[in-house]
Order: sequence, then structure tokens, then C-alpha cells
Amino acid sequence: FLSIISIVSCVPRKVSENLEVDDSKQLVSQLLVSGNDFIAYLDNNQELWMWGDNASYQLNNDGVSKSIPYNITHTIEFEEDEHIIHMDAGYSHMGILTSLGNVWMWGNNAYGQLGFEGDEKALSTTINQYLPLEEDERIIDIKLGSYHTGLLTSHNRLILFGLNTSGQLGNHTFSTTGKPHSLEFDHEITSYDLGADHSIVISNQRLFVWGSQFNGQLGLGDVLNQNNPVELSYSFEGEPIQVFLGTGITYAITNEGHIVGF
Repeated sequence: FLSIISIVSCVPRKVSENLEVDDSKQLVSQLLVSGNDFIAYLDNNQELWMWGDNASYQLNNDGVSKSIPYNITHTIEFEEDEHIIHMDAGYSHMGILTSLGNVWMWGNNAYGQLGFEGDEKALSTTINQYLPLEEDERIIDIKLGSYHTGLLTSHNRLILFGLNTSGQLGNHTFSTTGKPHSLEFDHEITSYDLGADHSIVISNQRLFVWGSQFNGQLGLGDVLNQNNPVELSYSFEGEPIQVFLGTGITYAITNEGHIVGF
């Protein structure tokens, strides 16, 4: 963890000792995510802690970076009994999903990755008013790529926005936009993920990929970027059930326990 601050450490260090919580409360890791140079941790008391670089407001304050965990829970205007159920971090932006279906975003917004346009960076903002949701539709999951964001809805749609120079938004263009748009699939989306500049969905045991293919991370056998979802033709040993994306790499896990990477 210390590599994200001004001190370099080559050995493990106990970070939890810097969390200022009641000694009687046991720390249980509910969610722990990291961006390029910052960390976010949600403890079992629904307290959200962050530390690291803050140049783009990714710690949700307009002040300085933090070298030790800083409780930011009070900076988000939750409703009564509202709590965080999912969260993720991009390169320098952050997003959370709450029990009421509200999506809060903050940090770097140079490419519209917060879901709106105009501000280069922003403090926590709820973006539901910008989302193309139907009357009874709600957000059920959130994933962040390096500079783009994906939201899964209860109507089996994937809403995307942000950087699109490699086609990672899947909207048939290479134009970056902060205006959310949705992708629809014929069958239920059972797994999805966003990488640095590519995206992937599993639907009906079929893999659909799009975005950067510079390192072959779409598995299509070439190095051509794709700006719309393309089905990956590959004979998996078993059915793909989960996907994980990184920078220039993709992994899929099958129901028979096999891991396939490309």
C-alpha cells in the first residue's frame, strides 16, 4: 500500500492500525478496491475509508492527499438507512452503489467517466438523474475501467460512459462521451467487467468483447479495436461463468474450474 504515497516500502505493513475505530468493533473486510494510486475500504460498520493521491479529488475532498486512512463517510449525503452495497475504483475516479439504487461518483472526469460532462474533476455527485432508466428500472451493480464506467441494470442493460478512443463503450463509435448510453443483450448478463480500455460480458454462456485489442485482450486473433460487442468464438472446457479484466489482459473462469487467459 505504501507505494501509493510518498514513502516507498518493500515489506508488508499493517495499515489497519491507522483506522480510527472503536477497539470493541472488529474490522471485517467488506469491500476493498484500489485505483492507480489510491485505496478505498468499506468496513463492516459501513464506514468508508480512503487514502492515497487526491490530485483529481479521488478521495472526495478538495484538499491534500492522505498517507493514512481517512474516513470520508460524512462527505456523502446518504438518506436514512441507506448503505453501500457495491463500489469500484478506476485509474483516478471512484464510484459507489447504494441500497436505494443511487450511484455516487467522484474524482477525475476529464473523459466524462463520472456520467456527466463539463467538470474536469468533481466531488461526490449522485448521477441517477443522468441515467437513461425506465420507470421501474434500477442499478444493481457498478464496475469501473481506467477511464470508463459501467452500470448493470435490473432490466439486463449495461450503461456505459467515459473514454472511448478504443471503442470500449461499445456504441459503434470511437467518440468519448459523458452521456450514458445502454447496451442490450438477448439473454441475462451473468458476469461483466471493464479493463483499462476494453469491456466484456457473459450472456447465455457466450462471451461478448469490445474495446482495445492492442495486446490481443479481446481474444479475436488480431489487433483490431472493436467499437461494438463481438461474440468470442472459442471452445471453452465447460461454460464461462465469470470474467476478470486488467490492463491488456482478460481471464475467464469456467464451471469446470478452468481459467482461460488472453
